[in-house]
Amino acid sequence: MKKELMYQAFNYQISKTAIVKDPCVSSDFNIIGRFCIIHPNGNDVWDIWLVGGGWRLDPLGTRKIGFISKQLSKYWINGTFKELCGEAHGKVKGVEGILRNLQLLGIRKHRGAKQCTCL
Repeated sequence: MKKELMYQAFNYQISKTAIVKDPCVSSDFNIIGRFCIIHPNGNDVWDIWLVGGGWRLDPLGTRKIGFISKQLSKYWINGTFKELCGEAHGKVKGVEGILRNLQLLGIRKHRGAKQCTCL
């Protein structure tokens, strides 16, 4: 999925700097957050990897993984996140669950230009 299409899919509510080209696959873009990597899977399905540090793939604690997965539980497709050692993986249908939990996932929000009130 192209960067502009991904930005449009999230209703222009995430920062463009959060959409990053995948270093492994030259044509794919992913959303990188402080605690997740989100990859488009087609048909409005999104793969969410709960890991720390973006592309560095630092492990997360089990309490952090459990808390984030409980918050996203309303939007799961396949039941629960599969928890591994320091990371978890799940599929989410639609962008509503992701948009409601941007801060929890560590994804930057879009900041618009402010109006000047000095006149």
